[in-house]
Amino acid sequence: MTGGRYWIKLYLEMLDDPKVAMLSHELFRRWIELLMVAGLWGRDGELPDLAMAAWRLRVNPEELEAVLVELAKSGLVAQIDGLWSIPKFAERQSALSSTDRGQMWRKAARERQTLEGATETNERPTKRSPDRRQIDKTDRGDRGGEKAPARPHPHPAVQVFREETHRWPAKTLQPEIDNIVGRHGEDLALWRRIVHEWVAVGWNPVNIRGMLDCFTRQEIPGTRGKQAEPKGFAAVRAAAAELKP
Repeated sequence: MTGGRYWIKLYLEMLDDPKVAMLSHELFRRWIELLMVAGLWGRDGELPDLAMAAWRLRVNPEELEAVLVELAKSGLVAQIDGLWSIPKFAERQSALSSTDRGQMWRKAARERQTLEGATETNERPTKRSPDRRQIDKTDRGDRGGEKAPARPHPHPAVQVFREETHRWPAKTLQPEIDNIVGRHGEDLALWRRIVHEWVAVGWNPVNIRGMLDCFTRQEIPGTRGKQAEPKGFAAVRAAAAELKP
């Protein structure tokens, strides 16, 4: 099983792809392994027959077939004429044009700036036309020297996720985190513990829906059943009740 390839590309945008981010730890691992098998097979994303692929991954054919069926639900693999394949594999693994490389470089630079919270990046400087500079000066004059409005602070639950995972959740998921977790101190403390333990046990740190499911069930990752109230919460609740009029 050799197709002349000794490496494959893994695109960073997989971190924000819900089809991949919502996979379980086991399915995510098998997905990456199948990408490597496709690279070794060297047939533009087509996978070898089930028996050979299962031998390559050291699993039973029945087990691998179950994995392929689950991945097919998200469109990550497809079965055509009885053979499994990875859609767009050849397109994703082909050489990029200089224009595409430049666009991807600039996108990666913007994402680094967002993740690191930096005010400066290593992105190549670009020249602005004199007209644009003049427009900027005119705008500042019209505002009478006013400073641009500050960026709004992130929701506390989003900030907790950032502190525990060292990354920002996708903007499309931030309102969902806001609505489910809320702003109460007890809920934020439970959310922090769930995110912390999720990362600690080695689960996919971008599977935010999985973390929110644990929060809804009040279940700490790595435990079974409903998680008991965190230590100290009873005393906090009792003190809060005494302060109520």
